[in-house]
Amino acid sequence: MGDKPVIAIMSLKNPMVMAEFEPQSLLPLQMPKDMKTVECQKEDVAFDMECYVDSEGHTYDFGYGMNYAGVISDERTCKYVKLEWKKPYY
Repeated sequence: MGDKPVIAIMSLKNPMVMAEFEPQSLLPLQMPKDMKTVECQKEDVAFDMECYVDSEGHTYDFGYGMNYAGVISDERTCKYVKLEWKKPYY
């Protein structure tokens, strides 16, 4: 391809380690920091993993997104902000 950009499109059903790829849309799930994070993640607990952070300091968490203009910041990203989960009182 020479100096031409390469675009990778992935169809995800589950989180994957994103060290080699950076998405161009909003993430519908969290992307883990590394394989150890994947192995420690509890499949029935929401937002329990440490997310991948790229070289620019962007955290690949639920609702994060990028496009060719940069980080996506619009009405969708405001709507889908990850809320801190509260522990139930027993």
